[in-house]
Amino acid sequence: MAIHASPESMLVESLREYFFVAEMCIQSRKDPQQFGTGAEYGCYGYPAGLLLLSIADCIGSYVLKGNNFNILRESKYYNLPLSEKDVKIIDEYYRNSLVHNGLLIPGVALEIGSDTDAVYLVRHDGMPTLRLTPFLNATRIALETFFKENLPSLKDSKTMKRIKDKSDYLDR
Repeated sequence: MAIHASPESMLVESLREYFFVAEMCIQSRKDPQQFGTGAEYGCYGYPAGLLLLSIADCIGSYVLKGNNFNILRESKYYNLPLSEKDVKIIDEYYRNSLVHNGLLIPGVALEIGSDTDAVYLVRHDGMPTLRLTPFLNATRIALETFFKENLPSLKDSKTMKRIKDKSDYLDR
């Protein structure tokens, strides 16, 4: 963390930190003595999922008008084959629940997954499943696109203007 000359440089640093920590969470394996039986097969999935979802939410706040998680459907960013219902489930059952309740809504799952897996699927038993490894890979692409195409115009975005307004309030 550093002191920044502009909100844009702070945004770049924060998103890179979120990504880096999410990657570490996915690559690390939990100690079964600390987390219980079966933990040796698991990564730190909840913080990884929360960070990756926060990155998507953030990118969407600058790029889209409306539901930020529709960024997951945007071809230039995540390009995931999701329905409106899927986007709503990811927003409410994964991201919001992890942020506000510290857990997933029963009936949805997180998996580590592999590079070749789909990011999101509804399994044969009807359980929506978000896979972290392919989500990390899709996030890498989305961040590269966001930094390349949006950084020059961030100063004029509605999100940055709202942030500036809040900063001006502190000066009063």
